Amino acid sequence: MANFGIAEDLTVETESATSGERTFCSASRSTLSVTEDCISFEKRPTTGSPGTTVTALIQQGKAIRVPEAETYIVQFVAFLPIDVRVNGRLVSRQPIENSVPRLNRPWTVTTSKADLGAGITADVELTGAFSGELRAELQKISVGGQILEGRMILSEGTGSLQTFRSGFGLATANVSSAYHFGGLADFLFLQPTAGREALTTESMQMLQKIVTRLDEFASAHIAARPESNVNGRFVEWAARARRYDLCGNLRVRIEPGESLTLQEARDLSQTSPLLVYFGTDSETIKHASSDRPIIMLSRGSARQQCEIGYLRNYCKIDELSDNPKILVRNPDSETTGAEKALAFRIAAILSTDYFLESQIRFGKISHGLPLLVTVSKPPIEIYLDPSGPTVRLILEVYDREYSAFSHMAKDFVRTMIFPRVSDLVPSATRQGAEAFLKAIHRNREVFEYETADLESLTALWQEYLNGKLTFQQATDRSTKVAVRSYQVLDSSACRAG
Repeated sequence: MANFGIAEDLTVETESATSGERTFCSASRSTLSVTEDCISFEKRPTTGSPGTTVTALIQQGKAIRVPEAETYIVQFVAFLPIDVRVNGRLVSRQPIENSVPRLNRPWTVTTSKADLGAGITADVELTGAFSGELRAELQKISVGGQILEGRMILSEGTGSLQTFRSGFGLATANVSSAYHFGGLADFLFLQPTAGREALTTESMQMLQKIVTRLDEFASAHIAARPESNVNGRFVEWAARARRYDLCGNLRVRIEPGESLTLQEARDLSQTSPLLVYFGTDSETIKHASSDRPIIMLSRGSARQQCEIGYLRNYCKIDELSDNPKILVRNPDSETTGAEKALAFRIAAILSTDYFLESQIRFGKISHGLPLLVTVSKPPIEIYLDPSGPTVRLILEVYDREYSAFSHMAKDFVRTMIFPRVSDLVPSATRQGAEAFLKAIHRNREVFEYETADLESLTALWQEYLNGKLTFQQATDRSTKVAVRSYQVLDSSACRAG
């Protein structure tokens, strides 16, 4: 009936190769009916030439492009074991093995009655290329003890699966595979749907079951090869299945050096735990040495998951955090005059403007940060990086344009430090607000003092330089010097006097 999409009249003449019976059938588009018999049958004398001839008379206005028709027919009959000729040209009997291109073989695994799991066994030939690409041939497949007549030839990355039954082409199917296996499947159990445009659900389920088991079989074998390192689909499969035990041939970057396999890292870690770093901070990487190398994890999520999964399960490691940290702490004895002045000023601003006691120190900070709060409870500890552009600019202002130094220091505290310690500033909370109000409304006391009793920054500097004060003591006392002093006269006391 499908022929009448283009045919006006159709005849089929066939003679049996076994019985010699010859039959002629014909039908016309003009007399087609779904309720009445519209196909004529007649017996004809045997000619001794078995075979079938189909003749279609094309409708007026319809046309067939011969090359396109030949191509269409060939894809269905190319692998039939009998002669099929199209316009006199033999187009069948092609080797089915050639349907999927072979690889240049650096390695091959041939296993008879391989156990694929889930009750499936098969004769498997697995071939791998230097690029990591895989090709597999399966024959004598048994599912639950039942032999499936046919074979399957698959290649990685092909995706689509051309299906056949006894060498005759059926529909193209797609199965889910970690390796995007596709190629050819020729089985007797494959059944087309009524319109032949697809396979039945049962057929697709069986194909999917076989390919899923092949994924695991292929993964276990490529894992034993160095080519597994360049097969991204294997890495994704291992990460998804959490089969970190199969990742020993994956290579990881190591500083100093280039790379080594995870298996080599496992052996190396037995002598001394390996440092493993998740981040990319260049200053942290610089601390690697031949005595204490650092393994740098991949940035790709699947590969990184495989690397850290293997390292954590099978190696002795120390994991380096990617959190900012102090790389080098500058000793107080090496602090410059500008740095001391900046530390004094910042401590004074935090104390007077934000009611927050602090200790300001200098050092090299990772991740290129200008500052880092290392102690997050009062008195807080803040490290500044004098080599960073922000702090270095303020230090240069101190040396070249001192009149702007105080304003820049105050702005630095407001924009850079306060956001990092705002939760510690008393006025940021209700309780802090109460403490703030209490501070500004506290009782004033009347007292007298001599000018000679006043401290000055100059005197503090001199005592610090003479070694009479520590750096922290000088900082604490400098904040009091910087605060303005007020003298309050009590009117009642004046009258009494």
